[in-house]
Amino acid sequence: MRKTYKTNASGQIETVVVGSLAKEPFNNLVTANTNIFATNYTSDRYSKSTIQIKTNAVGILSAVINDEVSMFNSGIALNANCLYEFDLSLLSGLTYNLQFSVNATVQINWQVI
Repeated sequence: MRKTYKTNASGQIETVVVGSLAKEPFNNLVTANTNIFATNYTSDRYSKSTIQIKTNAVGILSAVINDEVSMFNSGIALNANCLYEFDLSLLSGLTYNLQFSVNATVQINWQVI
């Protein structure tokens, strides 16, 4: 399956989704080290997912898998106003969420492929 994305003139991420969304596209303020999504995503099968993120602040993106936190990008902070893409394998029956290390406005597209 394929996915494409671009940043429009307003700096917002636009994604053409091929596959399904783990969560609806998100563009909102987040609180530091708190789950970004109100409900966890629970995978019903092994699959791959792609997370696209852009923030207005320097910080670290983490995956919360069954309440255990694991940092993306080897724990190196993401730069503000840059688009990043990460792949995350999903295992059946586990729960997933995301956290960002600082208060920020975060744009996220999370696609299961």
